[in-house]
Amino acid sequence: MKYIKCFILLLSLNCQSYWDENSLAHLKKYDYPIENTFISSVYGICQEERYKFKEMPSSVHDVYIENDKIENGPYPVKLLIQKNKMGIQLKSPLTIVMPGAFNNNSSGLARRLMYEISMEGHHVAILTDPWSKEFVQLKTNLAVGDPLDEGGFNYEIIKDLVGQLKNANLVTSVHLVGVSHGAFLSVVVAGLDQDDARIIDGTVTAFSPPHHLGKTMQNLDREISEIKSYLGKGVVVLLGSFARICKRKDNFIFSNKISRHAHALSIGLGFQFALRSVASEYNEIHQLDLIPGGKNKMFSKKYHEWKKNLNFENFLKDFSPRTLPILWSKFGEFDYWARKIQTDPSKVLRVLTSNDDFLNENNAWREQEYAYVVPRGGHYGFRAITWYEDLFRIAY
Repeated sequence: MKYIKCFILLLSLNCQSYWDENSLAHLKKYDYPIENTFISSVYGICQEERYKFKEMPSSVHDVYIENDKIENGPYPVKLLIQKNKMGIQLKSPLTIVMPGAFNNNSSGLARRLMYEISMEGHHVAILTDPWSKEFVQLKTNLAVGDPLDEGGFNYEIIKDLVGQLKNANLVTSVHLVGVSHGAFLSVVVAGLDQDDARIIDGTVTAFSPPHHLGKTMQNLDREISEIKSYLGKGVVVLLGSFARICKRKDNFIFSNKISRHAHALSIGLGFQFALRSVASEYNEIHQLDLIPGGKNKMFSKKYHEWKKNLNFENFLKDFSPRTLPILWSKFGEFDYWARKIQTDPSKVLRVLTSNDDFLNENNAWREQEYAYVVPRGGHYGFRAITWYEDLFRIAY
């Protein structure tokens, strides 16, 4: 069926935009033990912290890149270069990692990807997500949340880094991998890389991306409203449930209380609490005075109401109003960028996502030839099982 569809699309698209046959055979073995969307998402988080930079197959260094869009630069990149047994740097494929929203270049999620891909012989470079506190502290002139601004900036950083490594004769090919918001930015970068000076000539792998940024904002804000009773309590009340989920090895049936807490953990700890932190950092770095409460915020009722009611649309209305229409334009559609990649024979687009990912509507990916959709796993929850680890051995 895949090849019939490819034949139909031949006049306008190439058909390199798929997982290869060995990867597809492995993907079809998917068997995720958890049915609850939010418990799945939390269970995925539990597995990240065991990956340490010091345990990578080669040493990891900080590389700094100057860019005129940064006031408090330079921009930091975590870089692993493959070496032989004599310690001599090898010429190898390079994979650029773009982690999810609020993740910096040292997060557990980023370290996990570096480990898995570097074990397959790739050099690996990790960028910092534009929604992270560490990125905000750089004080850029980018519009927060604008995929054109953020993707264009990442592309500039990548071009500079790849240029340096190619000048040192260390790179055979350049690949991208992203998760969640980073997955969307990875296709923006690949879509911008279209002229004769293109630098990305390998796979573009997107794990659990937003299908449409405007709809993802709406979906997250709806979920935030549903857990509002937890937003004024902090995370302490949820930590017991987090530990119980993480310790479970089988019999993934949980009480209604733990299911509710998993919802609050996925949306609150994963998104809304992080959004508060970034908003506060952005407000301070840019001296905007957009957060109520004055200097004694912790004693201000208005400040605590602001914390509880903050969502993505409110944040963008206050901090970057020009971003909102862009999220609803063609530039906020994953498929717009995917079509650009599909017309470039030097790139191979691969998407892996879950049908119950709360970022997207159910069946959002049903018509996309380049996406493999598993029935459940929540938002990137499938990273918790060995099936995901094994995928890297096959796909890289």
